[in-house]
Amino acid sequence: MANGQRRRGVSKYSHLLDEDDTFRAWYRNVLRGSYATGSVYLLRLGRLCELCRVTPRTIASRPSASGPGSTAVERVNVLREEFTQPR
Repeated sequence: MANGQRRRGVSKYSHLLDEDDTFRAWYRNVLRGSYATGSVYLLRLGRLCELCRVTPRTIASRPSASGPGSTAVERVNVLREEFTQPR
């Protein structure tokens, strides 16, 4: 499309799905449970990656534990807090 416009209904962050097979598989799994949740997760994770200049793989590769901070959403929250604290 002209002037850098995206097609209607295509996320600004859909390129992340093309770049990482593991992330795409995770996203499709979330979509199976809830389309709305999958869409929101893609937007939030895409924005976080854009702001922090990281990839979904970087977030996923952060150390995990069996306790708090072990789910992907909690990891994203921790990363977001790290990058939004005053320096």
